[in-house]
Amino acid sequence: MANIAAAAQMSAGLMYRYFENKSAIVRAIVERQLQDGRAQIEQLHSSADFATRHPGRH
Repeated sequence: MANIAAAAQMSAGLMYRYFENKSAIVRAIVERQLQDGRAQIEQLHSSADFATRHPGRH
């Protein structure tokens, strides 16, 4: 939790003001990473470079 608090630039106690418990914090982090990953994949699929490299996959 100390590492997460440091990365968020806030105290661990303050994080619990926004999240119910440690599991909720970890779940939010994982969900954010999944969203970011999906967005990056979507950018690859919609880019001209992907279409050029992989004809028939767009």
